[in-house]
Amino acid sequence: MPHWKIKFLFGGTAYVQKKFARSNTFFNDGYTKLGNDIIIQAAKDYRDVLKKLNKNSENSMAKHTKREIERFFHSSLFGMITTMDPDMLIRKLNEEVVDYE
Repeated sequence: MPHWKIKFLFGGTAYVQKKFARSNTFFNDGYTKLGNDIIIQAAKDYRDVLKKLNKNSENSMAKHTKREIERFFHSSLFGMITTMDPDMLIRKLNEEVVDYE
């Protein structure tokens, strides 16, 4: 089954894998790409919101967004899209932003 990589800014790679199996390759590849794109965008958004919170820890909109993304990372949808450990992903993204700053 195909994998997509999430390359972390300061080394390391996480692999995203689609769990659904369909007989139609085109159908499977399309949903695999969609699922991976969703996770990659959520990781980018999480990274951006962490940077905002580093600049202003009282930013209520950023705090809310951070909680929503963390909720997605721990959701059943995330678990259906990938076998990646959500806590590992959150930890790695936090480490990236700390190292970046």
